[in-house]
Amino acid sequence: MVFSKIKARLLLMTILVCLLSALLNFCFLLNHEAQIENARDTWLSADTSGTIWLESDRQQESHVSHHAPLHWMHCLYCGINLIVMVLGICGAFWMYRWKKGSRSETQPAATLSENGLDQIVRSLYLAVEMKDSYTAGHTERVAQYALAIYDQMDESQKRMLPRNDLRYAGLLHDIGKVAIPDHILQKEGKLTPEEYEIVKLHPTTGADMVEQIESLAHISRGIRYHHERWDGRGYPHQLKGEQIPLMGRILAVADTFDAMISTRSYRQAVSAKAAYKEVLRCSHTQFDPQIVECFKKAYEKGALQMKKPHSE
Repeated sequence: MVFSKIKARLLLMTILVCLLSALLNFCFLLNHEAQIENARDTWLSADTSGTIWLESDRQQESHVSHHAPLHWMHCLYCGINLIVMVLGICGAFWMYRWKKGSRSETQPAATLSENGLDQIVRSLYLAVEMKDSYTAGHTERVAQYALAIYDQMDESQKRMLPRNDLRYAGLLHDIGKVAIPDHILQKEGKLTPEEYEIVKLHPTTGADMVEQIESLAHISRGIRYHHERWDGRGYPHQLKGEQIPLMGRILAVADTFDAMISTRSYRQAVSAKAAYKEVLRCSHTQFDPQIVECFKKAYEKGALQMKKPHSE
């Protein structure tokens, strides 16, 4: 930001100097043309004694009388143009050195951020699991299921979504639950409609939290929309079809599958086979049919046969 402001000011200063140079050049040319015109009109003139001056005599006098101001303006014009040229060269060189120095100074920080990103993400999702024991291991399994689905996708779809972004989004998809009161999050039995509305805020809360982390802000869309439905009946914004970001569509399948095979305080788990059939049944309604096809391939290859979730 600082570099951009300085660069803008330097550019503005250069433009102003160029305009000043152009104005002086224009004035110089006008003055020069006026003098030429005056000399042309007075090739022959009479003095007080009636003597007729020849053109050569008049030009010589004109040269003597106007040489000094013309020479002064010409030198000023050349000097201004020289200053503009020097400023341009110095400014370009200075900006190059500044930009190069800025990159070299920020590169170690970027490397450090990349190396520590896994630890940051792990710390965040563990905070949720410590708050809600019923979801212990849930975030890691959702991330693994999401990646298993991702691996069955076409290369054209993969180019739209880096694999590591999906993994981070899977690990943080429920981070917004840290803002849900414990008596609601750990409630035994069915939630009231009012309590359910509070729970439904967690995708938005989580996305808003992740957006505050510069290195992770770009994955917030997956977190915000992982409870949207293909038919437009999900939340928080009732997006429909491909309006839902690809990351959110993948996480919706992975999250629902793990939720069904995990025991919660308000219901018992179902078998992986039953959960698999339910996901297939909800294709075109709750889930993107293309993502469901990738889920089906991953399941049939055994990529979703992971360690059985704890009875929670």
